[in-house]
Amino acid sequence: QQQQQQQQQQQQQHTITTATTATTASPQASKYVVGTVSSVDCPQGGEDLTSADCQSAASTLGLQWGGSASLPELPHGCIKTISGTSNAEDTAKFNSYEWGEPSTIWVKLCKKGKHGAYHVQSALSPSTTTAEPEEEESNSTEEKHGHRKHAAIAGGVIAGVVLVLIIVVAVVVRRRGAAAADEKKEPLAGGAAERYPMQGDYVLVISLNRKGYVTAPPDENWKYIITFEDDNTVSDLLPYEDLQLVDDGAAAADPAAQPAQ
Repeated sequence: QQQQQQQQQQQQQHTITTATTATTASPQASKYVVGTVSSVDCPQGGEDLTSADCQSAASTLGLQWGGSASLPELPHGCIKTISGTSNAEDTAKFNSYEWGEPSTIWVKLCKKGKHGAYHVQSALSPSTTTAEPEEEESNSTEEKHGHRKHAAIAGGVIAGVVLVLIIVVAVVVRRRGAAAADEKKEPLAGGAAERYPMQGDYVLVISLNRKGYVTAPPDENWKYIITFEDDNTVSDLLPYEDLQLVDDGAAAADPAAQPAQ
């Protein structure tokens, strides 16, 4: 295993040495990048080359052109060797097979995209990688999670504020409605008073021509229960229109006529 690792290191060093020589001859080499071993895709940010572009890249990088062929056992598209084998040293070719398979000898040869390439090796420096974009990608993910968290909190606050506003508006509308209903009520029968009867008031039940005391506050429909002074019996619910406030001076002379408080 150690011998195999040493052989791979020697092969990579051989490729780097050859590529460095090609760099001196062709400044255009920097626009190309290579993929990784055992991968069939261009590196992130890289773009596939056509057969004609692949041949042009081979010339630019000082590689032998191996032509175009359909090779199922190699990666699809433009590929180059990374080893120093005697029969495929410093060679590029175009594999027209639609899918292809990963290889430990051949890697993808691609051109850099508009925004460069991330996690890639230079076509002329296979041992050089760039790690910064990974950090940027991680930071971007954290920022997205942070934005989502802040958005959720803001959404909860807004929902709470809206709920409070709805409650306040409902209370105001209800109070205004009650006030308007009170304003629409007609004065008491006979116009004997400027207010409505309250618990303990001495009143005349107009329809019965009987007097008594208001036993309890009115219900929601402004109906009252009266305890009659003549026999201390209790009436049914009576509308406020049937009641008239009277001077309770006469009743005060007869305390027994007043209901128990």
